[in-house]
Amino acid sequence: MKIFTSIAPRKTDTQRLAIESWIENGFQPVSMNSAAEIERLAPLFPEVKFIRAHRDATELAGKPLIYIDDLLEAMAASGDKVCGLVNSDIIFRSHRNLPEWFHYAAVDGLVYGSRMDVDQPGDTAGEIYQVGFDYFFMDAVTAAGYPPTALSMGAPMWDYWAPLVAILRGRNCGKVDEVFAYHVRHEAEWDNTFNIRMMKEIIDHSGIEFEGIEGVDFSTLNSASGTVLHQFAQFILSFLASHSKPVT
Repeated sequence: MKIFTSIAPRKTDTQRLAIESWIENGFQPVSMNSAAEIERLAPLFPEVKFIRAHRDATELAGKPLIYIDDLLEAMAASGDKVCGLVNSDIIFRSHRNLPEWFHYAAVDGLVYGSRMDVDQPGDTAGEIYQVGFDYFFMDAVTAAGYPPTALSMGAPMWDYWAPLVAILRGRNCGKVDEVFAYHVRHEAEWDNTFNIRMMKEIIDHSGIEFEGIEGVDFSTLNSASGTVLHQFAQFILSFLASHSKPVT
């Protein structure tokens, strides 16, 4: 089973541990990157299959992030019935046969879960990240069913988008309760101005009804947009929780 990601050209030591954990658990890592990043990263990750992106989000995000649309398209065309979409610094540790388990759990839909933040890569005790998600496994039909957006891997909000659209499209959606995804803490790389812009992408393209946004300027962080951002996060988390089946 393939896991699709976009390896970042920084903090490669932690990402190497993550990629190695995927391979140890029976997955095949595939990373989509710009041509310049592939030239730099391929020697460092010889076990990874790299796909050259035909575009990136430099103009929008200030760095060559990969659009979620392009990763989903590659997943749908991969030939695998179920594929993963996982942040590149997520370390998997489990006694299960994870590819077999996800293949079963993601039939006709999607399953997703949260990470545990830890201080060191080998730690098993930490804090569950309650306000976001880091791994998604979905079948090819689900991957092919997303409308286009400007959301990109490595930027905020795409982790809400992935399960939200699956639910709205009537696909099965499960939330994993078991902890086997670990993440070494680091400083946040985005401010809330960008979060607000990506929130607007979800509102505009999902068709979900979310009140209280009339007259709000989503191009900048201010009192009104900051309040809406907080309310939106709580709304989405509650919506996903109520529409996702627990998977253990």
